[in-house]
Amino acid sequence: MSLSSDATWAGRTAKAVLLIRILVGWVFVSEGVQKFLFPDSLGVGRFAKIGIPWPQGIVPTEYSVQPMGDVIPLIRQAQAIRGRARVW
Repeated sequence: MSLSSDATWAGRTAKAVLLIRILVGWVFVSEGVQKFLFPDSLGVGRFAKIGIPWPQGIVPTEYSVQPMGDVIPLIRQAQAIRGRARVW
């Protein structure tokens, strides 16, 4: 393979990874919004339906921890764009 084709593949791969990360982020954001819009089917009601004890206490904890997990990929993407990706 020539050097220019390697650079072309690297550019395509980077764009594909960026697209996948954006789509996955969109899924997380939309799921988080739906939990607040439909609490009976996706919030406390879902936890109560599957038999988790004390869903009124667990759901706020889950809602406060989940955004932290959603922010980590965004931070990693920002670092990758700036060229300073770190392995955590």
